[in-house]
Amino acid sequence: MKNLSLRAIDIEAHAWSSLAAIDSATDILPTASPPENRAQTALRWTTIFVLLAAAGLGTIACFSTAVNGLT
Repeated sequence: MKNLSLRAIDIEAHAWSSLAAIDSATDILPTASPPENRAQTALRWTTIFVLLAAAGLGTIACFSTAVNGLT
């Protein structure tokens, strides 16, 4: 069970590092939304929300695995 807990923590850490990498990579995109940049801005926010959801699921998996390891 300890290996599962460590794996869940590893998945969560990877999700957070991916989020940081995408966020820093998309900092070059303009934050203003003139008509030609709206698609880029929408893509950036969609990517951020998807990665936040993945990080949240990693957190849930981590705690779930930890609780299962205690029982």
